[in-house]
Parts: sequence; C-alpha cells; structure tokens
Amino acid sequence: MNENRELAIQTVTKLLAANDKLALVWAEISGRYLGNALAQWPERVINVGIREQLLISVGAGLALDGMRPIMHTFSSFLLERAFEQIKIGFGHQDLGGVLLGIGGSFDYASSGRTHQCPEDIALMLTLPGIEIHTPSSKAETTAAIEKATGDVGLHYVRIADQRNSLSPAHPLVHDGNGPTIVACAEMLDPVLAVAELFNARVVHFKSSHKTELDQILKLCSGHATIVVEPWLDGSLSPLLRPLFAQPESTVSFLGITDPELRRYGTAAEHTRAHGLDAINLSARISELLSQKLL
Repeated sequence: MNENRELAIQTVTKLLAANDKLALVWAEISGRYLGNALAQWPERVINVGIREQLLISVGAGLALDGMRPIMHTFSSFLLERAFEQIKIGFGHQDLGGVLLGIGGSFDYASSGRTHQCPEDIALMLTLPGIEIHTPSSKAETTAAIEKATGDVGLHYVRIADQRNSLSPAHPLVHDGNGPTIVACAEMLDPVLAVAELFNARVVHFKSSHKTELDQILKLCSGHATIVVEPWLDGSLSPLLRPLFAQPESTVSFLGITDPELRRYGTAAEHTRAHGLDAINLSARISELLSQKLL
C-alpha cells in the first residue's frame, strides 16, 4: 500500500532538483514522502492545505509565470472538487501543467466515496488536448511523470496502488486469433490470466500519447475489441472514436457501471464487486461472446 504513491513523490523530488522551472503545489497529503524538499526549495514546493480550488489556481499562476507546475492530491479532490478551476485556469487559458492524482478508482475504499474516483478518466477527457497517463508498474510510474513534466501541455497522471507484473514496451502484449482485449492500466494482469481461454489478442493501454494511441487503434482496427477499464465503463470512448466509424470493427466496454457501493470494504472487494478480477472477467467476456455483442 502506498508504494506507487511514495515512488511518484520521490520521482517528483528528483525532478525538482534537476529542473528549477518545476514547482510542486500540494494539498497537505504526501508530505511525509517529500524529505527535505520543502526546506530546500520553499519557493517551489508549496502546501496550500486542504483547499483544492486554490491548489489549481496557484498552479495556473505559476504556469503564467513560466513555471511547470505539478499539482498533487487525491484524484477525487484534485479533479472533481476543482474541475472548474482546471477547465478555466488551464484549459481556457491554454496553460500547461501536471495533475498528479493518487488513489486510482478505489485504492482508499475504506475512506468512503469521497476518496474514490472512478470518474477521473471520463472527466479529464472532456478537456481538449489533455494527455492522460495510467502507469501500473514502477518503471511506468517513473516514465509517466518524467514524460508529463518534460512536456508543455496539460497532463493527468493517475497513480494506483495495484501493479502489473509486466511493463511492456509495446502495446501488443499477447497475440491471438480471438477477440482483441484492450487491458487498461492495472487490468493487464487479470486480462492476461484469462486471455488463453479466448485465444485473445491483448493490448495494453497506459497513455493517450499520440504515438501509443495510434498503435492501439491500428491493432484494434478491423477486430472485435473489448476494452477492460478499471474506471467508469466507456471512459475511453473519445479516444477510440475512429474505430466506431469502421463497419468491420466492434467495440465493447467492461468497466465500472455502478460506482455507488455503500459498504466501503477494501479495494480487492471493490474489484470483485465490479467484476474486474480474473474470474469475473472470464464470465463477463464469455457472456459478451455468447450474446454475439462483438
């Protein structure tokens, strides 16, 4: 628990040391992972407290002054509470920055619905030009943060606790003659666990960067495709729109359909309840195939 979060902040700290145009604006959480960064760069490491709208507005102000801001807290606080500020402060003003959110969809399930954010990807993809990153391994986490901070546009980096056992360099992870399954973020391991049952081709989604997205679209073109998402069902629809125009391509989504589970439980229990573990995924994919929805 928290290993990816700790790694993310350690990566940010190293980048702050290497680039004096980077700034970290944070909302109270994760301070224990910052080490001496606050004392070292007090003008570039700014804690605004539990005030998420201010978090984004300070970040936008830094961007206007030529800095590259990293804004960090739980994804639900960062994106949902402060969406208006993101839309205007960064989107409308055409500014760049990095939204670094933790918690995945329900990593902190026991803290309740306030700390759950399965809507994050769908919400962020309403912002024109945003690039999203959904790393699910140590190597991917470091690479995603380095890519986002080194660019000029608006990026969202989603940090989740669950890790995959692989960090594939290319989107195509496993080939087959059956359906093409796009395993998003931390869904790669459970999808690979059932791929052989369906002779499935497995494609991994971890970024909306144009080069990677073009590769995914090419791999899915002309195929029956199932998109397995650890967030709200159908969130990737805007990115996969070119496939919808192809008569020979079909796209189905398996994700979270009802985020309102009021017995908070654990992240693993939420995964099972939403049918995103290997056993339930196998049954859901079989049902799609039997209904000829592909």
